[in-house]
Amino acid sequence: YVSATGSGDTYSFTIDYALIYGGSVSEGDSIQYFVVAQHAANNLASSPAGATASANPPVQNIDGKPAAGVNRYRIRTFNGTVTVGPGGSYPSLTGVGGLFAALNSSWLTGNLTVNLTGDTIENGSSVLSAFDLDRNNYPPVANPPFTVTIRPDGATMRTISGTASNGLICLDGAQRVTIDGSFGGSGRYLTFRNTNTGINAATLLFTNDASNNWVSHTVIEGATTGGAGVVNFTRGVVTGNDNNTITGNQIRDLSNAAVVPGTLIYSYGTSDAVANSNNIISHNEMFNFTYAGFYVRFGSESWNISGNTIYQTSERTASVIGIWLYGTGTNMIHANVIHDLNYNSAAISI
Repeated sequence: YVSATGSGDTYSFTIDYALIYGGSVSEGDSIQYFVVAQHAANNLASSPAGATASANPPVQNIDGKPAAGVNRYRIRTFNGTVTVGPGGSYPSLTGVGGLFAALNSSWLTGNLTVNLTGDTIENGSSVLSAFDLDRNNYPPVANPPFTVTIRPDGATMRTISGTASNGLICLDGAQRVTIDGSFGGSGRYLTFRNTNTGINAATLLFTNDASNNWVSHTVIEGATTGGAGVVNFTRGVVTGNDNNTITGNQIRDLSNAAVVPGTLIYSYGTSDAVANSNNIISHNEMFNFTYAGFYVRFGSESWNISGNTIYQTSERTASVIGIWLYGTGTNMIHANVIHDLNYNSAAISI
């Protein structure tokens, strides 16, 4: 066994694969483990519950595994190409048995291309976490610079849709993810659609230092009417959600229902010290909203907002704003076209 380190209520441990029978692990191996603890009076607890000891001190004399079973995970690596959708390797990106859950419990050993074979129904239950960590020295590569690219498998529209209250597609600390809706370098053949109208129901969510990601040539539809955007940058942990590029997309209201979101792109960071920074929003077509096309607030700085077209296709009943930067430091706003932001027959330009 390995001993934990820490103090108070927080302890951590690293599984030592050299202790496993044979002294190493291989692709496909299933690892089983449980955790035990004792305090000064030698009372024993375990996770899962039910481990037993024949003598004191109990941890050194464990003789029965937890009655509730054990924790387990499989050694699995990804590289090359996988398919998601009808007939694919995974039925969805975010659902039970989906690709994101598999990636979160695995390692990348090379660049991964995800081909979408058809429409998928998503529930947003699995986020995509950082996949560049050396998990317990297997494989023996620290912080590998590998990428994940999600794209349609042909020049036919793929629709990734569902209702998710906290984000349909969530990059939770993920880095070097490319979502490219083009095929053969042209067209938009990929739609992301979240039909949930809740205040946090983003369609595409960046959080917990999601950085160096790229989203292009997609249609991103949303219905959130509250404090989030259809594309939403929320709080970071150490660095903020930085160096992400959103370019060449159509960002809009729902095309399959008469629901218009409040804001299309929104950022609200943690603080000036942990700001969402150096993000590029360029050459997007952004239309139909009830509050703001682009809204950057506290904890955000050094954004490049250029070449976007922002407009309404219908008159709104209240004032709307094309681009609103609120307490956000130094930013570049260049060559955007804002038009037809009308309400009660009064034109509002910015």
